[in-house]
Amino acid sequence: MNEDIKLVPFKMHANVYFIGNEKVSVHLIDTEAGLVLIDTGYPDMLEVVLSGINALGFDVKNVRHIFHSHGHIDHYGTTAKLSHISATLKTTSTSGIQIPKSNGKTT
Repeated sequence: MNEDIKLVPFKMHANVYFIGNEKVSVHLIDTEAGLVLIDTGYPDMLEVVLSGINALGFDVKNVRHIFHSHGHIDHYGTTAKLSHISATLKTTSTSGIQIPKSNGKTT
Protein backbone atom coordinates (compact mmCIF):
# COMPACT_ATOMS: atom_id res chain seq x y z
CA MET A 1 0.00 0.00 0.00
CA ASN A 2 1.22 3.47 -0.82
CA GLU A 3 2.40 5.03 2.47
CA ASP A 4 2.15 8.59 1.17
CA ILE A 5 -0.16 11.00 2.92
CA LYS A 6 -3.60 10.98 1.31
CA LEU A 7 -4.99 14.46 0.78
CA VAL A 8 -8.66 15.35 1.06
CA PRO A 9 -10.15 15.66 -2.46
CA PHE A 10 -11.14 19.22 -3.31
CA LYS A 11 -12.56 21.47 -6.00
CA MET A 12 -9.75 23.33 -7.76
CA HIS A 13 -11.81 25.51 -10.06
CA ALA A 14 -15.28 25.40 -11.62
CA ASN A 15 -15.63 21.73 -12.71
CA VAL A 16 -12.04 20.58 -11.99
CA TYR A 17 -11.21 18.54 -8.88
CA PHE A 18 -8.07 17.15 -7.20
CA ILE A 19 -7.75 13.55 -5.97
CA GLY A 20 -4.49 12.07 -4.73
CA ASN A 21 -1.75 12.23 -2.17
CA GLU A 22 1.29 14.35 -1.40
CA LYS A 23 3.22 12.93 -4.38
CA VAL A 24 0.68 12.09 -7.08
CA SER A 25 -2.33 13.96 -8.36
CA VAL A 26 -5.31 12.72 -10.33
CA HIS A 27 -7.58 15.36 -11.78
CA LEU A 28 -11.31 14.85 -12.23
CA ILE A 29 -13.29 17.00 -14.65
CA ASP A 30 -17.08 17.02 -14.53
CA THR A 31 -18.53 17.48 -18.03
CA GLU A 32 -22.02 17.22 -19.51
CA ALA A 33 -20.88 14.04 -21.28
CA GLY A 34 -19.61 12.41 -18.07
CA LEU A 35 -16.53 12.44 -15.90
CA VAL A 36 -12.98 12.68 -17.23
CA LEU A 37 -9.84 11.68 -15.34
CA ILE A 38 -6.42 13.09 -16.12
CA ASP A 39 -3.98 10.38 -15.02
CA THR A 40 -4.80 7.63 -12.51
CA GLY A 41 -1.86 7.41 -10.11
CA TYR A 42 0.23 4.42 -9.06
CA PRO A 43 -1.16 0.85 -9.35
CA ASP A 44 -1.82 0.72 -5.59
CA MET A 45 -3.95 3.89 -5.59
CA LEU A 46 -7.27 2.41 -6.70
CA GLU A 47 -8.89 2.97 -3.31
CA VAL A 48 -7.58 6.56 -3.18
CA VAL A 49 -9.10 7.28 -6.59
CA LEU A 50 -12.42 5.53 -5.89
CA SER A 51 -12.89 7.06 -2.45
CA GLY A 52 -11.89 10.48 -3.80
CA ILE A 53 -14.48 10.33 -6.58
CA ASN A 54 -17.14 9.27 -4.07
CA ALA A 55 -16.11 11.91 -1.51
CA LEU A 56 -16.60 14.58 -4.16
CA GLY A 57 -20.16 13.33 -4.71
CA PHE A 58 -19.58 11.57 -8.02
CA ASP A 59 -20.03 7.95 -9.15
CA VAL A 60 -17.03 6.18 -10.68
CA LYS A 61 -19.40 4.48 -13.14
CA ASN A 62 -19.83 7.90 -14.76
CA VAL A 63 -16.13 8.13 -15.69
CA ARG A 64 -16.19 8.12 -19.48
CA HIS A 65 -12.62 8.98 -20.42
CA ILE A 66 -9.10 8.86 -19.01
CA PHE A 67 -6.30 10.96 -20.47
CA HIS A 68 -2.67 10.14 -19.63
CA SER A 69 -0.30 13.08 -19.59
CA HIS A 70 2.70 10.81 -20.19
CA GLY A 71 3.92 7.24 -19.83
CA HIS A 72 5.18 7.04 -16.26
CA ILE A 73 3.60 4.43 -14.00
CA ASP A 74 2.38 7.11 -11.57
CA HIS A 75 0.21 8.51 -14.36
CA TYR A 76 -1.40 5.29 -15.67
CA GLY A 77 -0.97 2.74 -12.88
CA THR A 78 -4.63 2.42 -11.85
CA THR A 79 -6.12 2.65 -15.35
CA ALA A 80 -6.44 -1.10 -15.96
CA LYS A 81 -8.27 -1.57 -12.65
CA LEU A 82 -10.63 1.31 -13.43
CA SER A 83 -11.41 -0.21 -16.84
CA HIS A 84 -13.12 -3.13 -15.05
CA ILE A 85 -15.65 -0.74 -13.51
CA SER A 86 -17.01 1.04 -16.57
CA ALA A 87 -17.70 -0.68 -19.88
CA THR A 88 -17.94 2.71 -21.61
CA LEU A 89 -14.55 3.94 -20.37
CA LYS A 90 -12.07 5.06 -23.03
CA THR A 91 -8.41 5.86 -22.48
CA THR A 92 -6.16 8.17 -24.43
CA SER A 93 -2.42 8.51 -24.23
CA THR A 94 -0.19 10.77 -26.25
CA SER A 95 2.88 8.94 -25.05
CA GLY A 96 2.24 5.59 -26.76
CA ILE A 97 1.86 3.58 -23.55
CA GLN A 98 -0.09 0.36 -23.79
CA ILE A 99 -2.57 -0.09 -20.95
CA PRO A 100 -3.64 -3.71 -20.32
CA LYS A 101 -7.43 -4.11 -20.34
CA SER A 102 -9.41 -6.77 -18.51
CA ASN A 103 -9.64 -8.86 -21.70
CA GLY A 104 -5.83 -8.97 -22.05
CA LYS A 105 -5.82 -6.57 -24.99
CA THR A 106 -4.25 -3.13 -24.82
CA THR A 107 -5.67 0.30 -25.60
